[in-house]
Amino acid sequence: MAVAVLSGLRCNLELLSPAEPRPEQPAVVCVHGMGVDSLASYYLTIGSPLVRAGAEVAMYDLRGHGNSERPPTGYRLDDFGADLAAVIAHLGWQNRPVQLVGNSFGGTVVFHYATAHPRRVVSVTAVETEPPTESWSGWMARVLHDMATEMTAPDAVERLGAGRGRVGLRQAEAMRALVRDTTLVADVPAGPLLSERELADFPIPVLGLYGARSEIADRAQLLPRLLSDCVTVTFPDHGHRLLVDARRAVTDLVVPWIMAGRRPSVVADGAVVLRSGSPTPSTVRSTVPAEPRR
Repeated sequence: MAVAVLSGLRCNLELLSPAEPRPEQPAVVCVHGMGVDSLASYYLTIGSPLVRAGAEVAMYDLRGHGNSERPPTGYRLDDFGADLAAVIAHLGWQNRPVQLVGNSFGGTVVFHYATAHPRRVVSVTAVETEPPTESWSGWMARVLHDMATEMTAPDAVERLGAGRGRVGLRQAEAMRALVRDTTLVADVPAGPLLSERELADFPIPVLGLYGARSEIADRAQLLPRLLSDCVTVTFPDHGHRLLVDARRAVTDLVVPWIMAGRRPSVVADGAVVLRSGSPTPSTVRSTVPAEPRR
């Protein structure tokens, strides 16, 4: 782990590199979700497989999360986007095409950054996430309000950290401080937001991964309608923790997508695939042939 001062804040940053990194191989930045999440969710899932395949992989704790600094203010998407830009600059990748992976709120940050810097981004992998639209803002405001209310309960930390040991309790305490002692609840839904026109013009290929039991499973059908170059895969029997709970299936999709520029083969029976321009989803009953990104 390394600590860097980025955007004026202390940021916890991890860079995983192959034994012989080469500039022509993929540079990947992974952005985690909000709340009890941290860069560890990538370290324990797709990070190492991508490095073994030859990619350089950077992951970092969002402001207010993990071992990064928790400022009292500054939690708009512009702030998170500036942090992502600062990470890329710190790594010396500002002139190197990058591939971005975002889980949950981290994916929203990725869409925000990629819209502002489309020529710097080769692909987006969006896990259980969506772009920052007006509907997203309303939904996020409700989620954060409910979260803030829940965290006022005397036993909130114990309930949230139950069954996850001391680490879980520390994460729950940090989450309570984040919603209680910062402007995150008000800042995040404020955007800035993207219009449908901006999303229709989004030029970057997107792979979206969703769990059928997730609260946002319907985004798997929404994303290909909003974006011109998108394929989504929905996995049965999984929820919002798809990245962790289905790590092998996710890895099997993400590694070929990032390393070879291919829409990877889908090997899970029952997965539902939907592509931009396709009127109806298809349910996978056998392997789907890979196809190149445009």
